[in-house]
Amino acid sequence: MSKNKTTKKSFKACLVFKSLLGLFDVLSGSALIFLTPVRLTKIINFITAKELDEDPIKWVINYIIRFTYDSSAETKHFFIYYLILQGLINIIVVVLLWKKVMWVYPLSILMYVGMVIYEFNYYSGSHSLLIIIFIAIDIITIYFIIQEYRNSFSGKVKGMGLR
Repeated sequence: MSKNKTTKKSFKACLVFKSLLGLFDVLSGSALIFLTPVRLTKIINFITAKELDEDPIKWVINYIIRFTYDSSAETKHFFIYYLILQGLINIIVVVLLWKKVMWVYPLSILMYVGMVIYEFNYYSGSHSLLIIIFIAIDIITIYFIIQEYRNSFSGKVKGMGLR
C-alpha cells in the first residue's frame, strides 16, 4: 500500500475516532454537571469493582478512583467546560474536514494547537495523566491533518506554509 493511501486511511480513522471522542466528550461533560464527586466515585467503583477484585494493582483504575475522590469543584468545572467545548469543536471540525473544506485544514490545526497549549497550561498545575493522553491524541490529530492537507491540496495552494 502506498504511503499516500496509508496516510489517507489513517486520517479517516483519526476523524472517526475524533468524532466518537467528541460525542463522548459532550455526553461526559454534560453528565458531570449532574454528578457530585461522591456519586462519580460510586459509579467508577461500581464499574471497576470486578477488575479491581481480579487485580487490585491496576494503576489506571486506581488513578481514576483517586482522581474522582480527590477532585475539587474547580477541577470538576474545568472538565465540564473542557469536555463540552472539546467535544463540540471535534464534531464541527470532523464534519468539515470530512467534506474536505479547504480553509478548515489550517484553522483546525490552529484550533488543535490552541487546545494543546491550553492542555499544557492546565497540566502544569494539575499533573493529570488524563491531560497527557488528551495532548497526545491532539498532536497525532494535528499530524494527520497536516499530511492530509498536503496530499489533498498540494497542487492547489502555494505559500500556505504547510509544504
